Amino acid sequence: MGIDFLFGILTYPLTLLLWLALIIGCSYGVYHHRNAAAFVPPRRLVAGYAGAVLACVLSTAAAAYVTPEEAAQLWQVPPDKYWAAIRQEFVFTLAPAIMFGTAGIALVGVPVLLRLARAGRRTVGWALLASLAISLPFSLLLCAGLLGSGNGIANALGAILSITGAHLLMTLFFCVGAGLPWTRSGQLRSASRLALSAAAVLLVAAYLLFWPVPIEPQAWRAPQAPGYVGAHAPNSRLSDISGIALGRQIGPEYIVQGKDGKLYAGLSNGAIMHMQPDGSAQGMLAHTGGRPLGMAFDADGNLIVADAMKGLLSFDPNGAQTVLLAAGPGGPLHFANAVALAGSGKIYLTDSSERFSPAQYGSTQWAATLDVLEQSATGRVLEFDPATRAVRVVARGLSLANGVLLSADEKTLLVSESGKYRVWRISVAASQLDVAQASPQAQILFDNLPGYPDNLTRGLDGRIWLGLAGQRNDLDRMADKPFMRKLMLRIPRALWPMPKAFGHVMAFTEDGNVVADLQDASGLSPLTTGVTETPERLYIQNVNGDRLGWLPRAALAP
Repeated sequence: MGIDFLFGILTYPLTLLLWLALIIGCSYGVYHHRNAAAFVPPRRLVAGYAGAVLACVLSTAAAAYVTPEEAAQLWQVPPDKYWAAIRQEFVFTLAPAIMFGTAGIALVGVPVLLRLARAGRRTVGWALLASLAISLPFSLLLCAGLLGSGNGIANALGAILSITGAHLLMTLFFCVGAGLPWTRSGQLRSASRLALSAAAVLLVAAYLLFWPVPIEPQAWRAPQAPGYVGAHAPNSRLSDISGIALGRQIGPEYIVQGKDGKLYAGLSNGAIMHMQPDGSAQGMLAHTGGRPLGMAFDADGNLIVADAMKGLLSFDPNGAQTVLLAAGPGGPLHFANAVALAGSGKIYLTDSSERFSPAQYGSTQWAATLDVLEQSATGRVLEFDPATRAVRVVARGLSLANGVLLSADEKTLLVSESGKYRVWRISVAASQLDVAQASPQAQILFDNLPGYPDNLTRGLDGRIWLGLAGQRNDLDRMADKPFMRKLMLRIPRALWPMPKAFGHVMAFTEDGNVVADLQDASGLSPLTTGVTETPERLYIQNVNGDRLGWLPRAALAP
């Protein structure tokens, strides 16, 4: 409560105004004491600090922005509270940014400007050079700290850019507001304006062309999106669903029903929740510390979980955890996603990407985005034998390997390949099979789907359910343009065009006959990942909602 009270005082508008008045008064006192009043008169000093505050607002807004999917995972907020969470994060960081930023100008910036003025270098350019000289050492120290803690060079370089960029922006706005001249004569000649413009253009071009990004995109030929036709003709069968509130929990990405009749759901904060089929008696089995995705119960009643950040885990009925296979950049798994259990006890699972681990990149959403953008196709299907702890690569070369399901005779695996919009049939007997090479052990069951295929689950009456997590988008146009995908990562994500939310799940038989297709084009649906079918209901899995949607099975009737 004490921290909240203190923060409330610090963010109170009157407190900020008093702080700025104190800072401006102290700065002017320094100027006046140094006989520099004519250099920056009081009204221009006020304008300079107004510019610094504006720079704080802009940089804080850029730092506070995350995508709706990341907000669900980082802050546990549903889509309808997304902008409220963004505003809260913005306000939470703005007050300290203004206080520390303006204090830095008063304590460091004012003496530096006075020293530059005495040396006859009282121009915006010299002030920016001084700002760079001050901020760069601090950002380099932080860079070294990030590298030492294993955050990677991309994160370290991003920290340097953020610190120096925000500092330069604040210095620029302060200098312009304070009326500092661009040249010693105070007049910016045409040649000087042209040179500054050219320099600015060159800097922006250099950033867009050469700033390091974590992907090395591969060119590929994306099929033309089929649109919503045939079996996927537009409908609203998923629009009017009921919901089970999850008590401020987010993202039931996968749902499985246990022999005890309870539903078990993996949530974005790492929790595994259980509840009765009607949503009552909610409780927590365990917390994985990562992001639980695919789940299945083994013959002994243990819950087998593919956790994207922790690996392949097993939980006994009391919630005690055993790590079967660890995940991470150096582990046998990088991005555990889905599991399927055979009668023999063997576990089949997808390792979505060997290039991008959610443990390294902070979220499943961002790691998956990077993998799809790169198209290096390093996803794998693995077989793990708990009895011998042997691991075998069944197939590789998949672009974001996602859902996995055993056929009824357990001779074939169905595997969804999200990055290339298709579902495979792969022989269980395959070993080190590269799906990029034609083989009788791998055939495409569904190709060129209208969305990103996700979880595969077995329903009733021979149905197999597939979730489609989002519509096809402009990435198709960049399939054969690797440079454009690199350029996209250099553009702030706040400027990325975000596709409208679109709920979509489908059911089919093992021979590939589509028997049900349910859509929600209203834009209100969470990102659908699959379906769990019970004798009474269809539970709609999602990655960023605060409710578990469901339909009565009667909704399957035409």
